Amino acid sequence: MRLRLPSLFLALLLGGILSAPAQTPSQSPRAGETTAAPRPTYVIQDIQVEGVKNAQTRQFVIQSSGLTEGQEVTLPAGDAVAQAIRSIYDLRMFSDVAIYRKQQSGTNVTLIIEVTPEPTLAAYTLKGIDGGDREDLKKKIPLLRGSPVRPSDVERSKQIIKNFYEEEGYLRTEVDVQREESEGNRIALTFNVNREEEIEVERIRFLGNEQFDDGDLQGAMDETRENRWWRIWKGEKFKRDAYEKDLDRVIDHYREHGYYDAQIVQDSVYYVGEDGLGIDVEVREGNRYYVSDVTWEGNTIFPDRVLSEQLGLSEGEVYNGKALDENLYGGQRESGVLGLYMDRGYMRADVQPTVRVVGDDSL
Repeated sequence: MRLRLPSLFLALLLGGILSAPAQTPSQSPRAGETTAAPRPTYVIQDIQVEGVKNAQTRQFVIQSSGLTEGQEVTLPAGDAVAQAIRSIYDLRMFSDVAIYRKQQSGTNVTLIIEVTPEPTLAAYTLKGIDGGDREDLKKKIPLLRGSPVRPSDVERSKQIIKNFYEEEGYLRTEVDVQREESEGNRIALTFNVNREEEIEVERIRFLGNEQFDDGDLQGAMDETRENRWWRIWKGEKFKRDAYEKDLDRVIDHYREHGYYDAQIVQDSVYYVGEDGLGIDVEVREGNRYYVSDVTWEGNTIFPDRVLSEQLGLSEGEVYNGKALDENLYGGQRESGVLGLYMDRGYMRADVQPTVRVVGDDSL
């Protein structure tokens, strides 16, 4: 559900008391019962790394583990060892990490850190797309030649490609990845992109609207429009980000005409046939509001009359949320109330409106 409400907020704080469990006196084990023996502790005499050949990388793994010679640790599976494994995983260089003891002399042990490196990216290519898109995508895809490549990196790259083409109206884009391994634990990736056909918006329906018909609300949208035969050279593609902004514009349309409480209750996007989309948007219009009074606080440079003239909202007229924002902060033609202060050199001046509902139809 999408809710777009102006600056009326009701904060409800719920306090709870959690009762602590009653403590019971400690009891000695009964006859025949045994208590778990504490896990033994050892002193690290030496730390070795297996799974990588480069000496600098081995030293880097040891430093990242947080383990040091002379440190006392609990084995097996003590807290220090568990934290060391997590720290090495966090390097995002290895697909598997294990720590175990190799040699023991009394309480002194040699620890082995065994790692399995992720493959290194040799190169990646994008197939099935044109040159312009290829350059744009390479700026977005988080793959660097010579860097480790994890499965999550590949999946993220696939999703970036899909999102890129969904924004262009290709909602059914498929991405297949081919992996080619080579010596030295290197890997080359090929992303085969199939955009399928563009998906066009076949219908937009509004539910719950009584004050404005579907045509009025569709007209408030900027980029999300129904496909029509007379627009044969310009199919109406569906773009998710543009659609979200257009829903905001629908609410702005209501606010511009006094419907302060207007909301998008819910919306749905679904396929119509093989190559079309349908959109249903349910609105709650609420009451139409009128300006009851305008008061100013904290103003010492300009009197109320000057600020109210710049604001342009008079008592008794229909509330216009769009005009309120533009006349406070400036629009295309006017600098707004805030501009008056900036023109006087008050560059840090700020204006924060508080809108209160008075009765059933006044603000």
